[in-house]
Amino acid sequence: MIWISSLQERFLINLHYKIYVNSRKEKRIKEYGDFQTPSALAETIITKLCSEGVFPSSILEPTCGAGSFVLAAIRKFPDTKIYGFDINIDYLKKLNLEIVELNKEKIVSLEETDFFMKDWKAFISTLTPPILIIGNLPWITSSEQGLLKGNNLPPKQNIHKFSGLDSVTGKSNFDISEWMLIKLLEAMNEVIGTVAILCKVSVARKIFKYINTHQFSVSEIKIHRIDATSNFNASVDACLLTCHMKPGRTANVCQIFSSLSSVNPSSTLGIINDLLVNDMSSYQEVSFLHGKFSIPWRSGIKHDATKIMILKKEGPSYINGKNEVLDLEDTYLFPLLKSTDLVHNKVAQTHRWLIVPQKYIGEETSKIGKLAPKTWAYLNHNRARLEKRRSSIYKGKPPFSVFGVGPYTFTHWKIGVSGLHKQLHFRLIGPIQNKPVVLDDTSYFLPTESKEEALLFYALLQHPIVMKFLNTIVYWKAKRPISQKILQQLNHANITLKANLEYIHEVIEDLDLDIDTKSLEKLYLKYKMAEN
Repeated sequence: MIWISSLQERFLINLHYKIYVNSRKEKRIKEYGDFQTPSALAETIITKLCSEGVFPSSILEPTCGAGSFVLAAIRKFPDTKIYGFDINIDYLKKLNLEIVELNKEKIVSLEETDFFMKDWKAFISTLTPPILIIGNLPWITSSEQGLLKGNNLPPKQNIHKFSGLDSVTGKSNFDISEWMLIKLLEAMNEVIGTVAILCKVSVARKIFKYINTHQFSVSEIKIHRIDATSNFNASVDACLLTCHMKPGRTANVCQIFSSLSSVNPSSTLGIINDLLVNDMSSYQEVSFLHGKFSIPWRSGIKHDATKIMILKKEGPSYINGKNEVLDLEDTYLFPLLKSTDLVHNKVAQTHRWLIVPQKYIGEETSKIGKLAPKTWAYLNHNRARLEKRRSSIYKGKPPFSVFGVGPYTFTHWKIGVSGLHKQLHFRLIGPIQNKPVVLDDTSYFLPTESKEEALLFYALLQHPIVMKFLNTIVYWKAKRPISQKILQQLNHANITLKANLEYIHEVIEDLDLDIDTKSLEKLYLKYKMAEN
């Protein structure tokens, strides 16, 4: 407990606190994801929890900051023991002043603590249930912390057990609050109480899935959206995640409410085949489309060092990102489309060309010296820059390696889609200047064996039922709403239940392409028969 008595000490602490807030606010927000909860919001949340029957014997705020939740809890539960922890001593000193003024020193315990070093399970075991854990955890990801060279990080841990390439290419990136919430839920497992935390909706969705995957004792889970712009001046989809803990039960649905004041849920989140479903009632109508398709979707090429690897073609010459005019063979050069090209339907032509030194991951690159000596000389001239690429996937690989390549990369006809944008457009992609088009790693594509197969898939994917289905499983406010895993959930063959041959011909007749109609119809019947 931090004790402050004299008026002079109080004045100095208040002054120190104000200087601290003004001078370090921006750094604190960036490094710690520190968005302090407004008092009015804290009061509203505490009142709401009471209305849901939450009357704790112990209250814990693991990152109490300036203490809006601690103070709101004191007012609502004046005799309940409250524990507040934070890494920031300035916050704690200021909060303690307010606690002293309220004459609540005996029921409130404050402690300077690094969340990541605290044994929460051991501490929670000393508390009297039912326990309320409440608060607002940092709104920052592990990769953002890495870029800031910040220290507000948990021990390195692959919390979702990603393996191989996925674990080092971004999928293992996570919100700090996600890790913290998991630790708190682990500590509360088999304990009666409630965990009510402000966080991003994307985090809440992952936590719901994690709870089910690990069968935590959460009997009821809810998401109430909040207005982060007015409350935190932050452009983020945020919510109050409430988990009511009860040993022996795991909630397999999560009700989503449009606001804290909403009485009825706007949708019900569920899990089907390890996949989050945004609204279970809407999903039932389109569930027949759910099923793994025989042809896998692929990710575009990851290469980095764009100023070296991406060239602009002007006549017979190429110009790199350093404005150097190059004379290179076309052996390892391929027309490149980015996700923005797909969104804006600029797929017929491109001025970007990508050096693709390998036909498959791990292929030896030394043979480039014989097949394309000018290209080999250029790559070696820039070897130092290429060897500085930050991703660990390049370590121990042949010089100038790229990732996301295989025979599928070089098919002449593909269906492409952006993974980044908040709108979904499937594009028909054919060769440019008689060379197969390659995509960057913000895009996904479906490789095909022929133009007719590409046309068939293109037409099927334009059907309105496809968007209906994807809307039930895509979280559009995510940084990358479309993923390979999501695309793979759609069984193209089953679209034929809604799209007949007449529809297929209507879609492709305006493309002005020479089409082998018999081959197209034969392929249609093949996939229709494969429908399951």
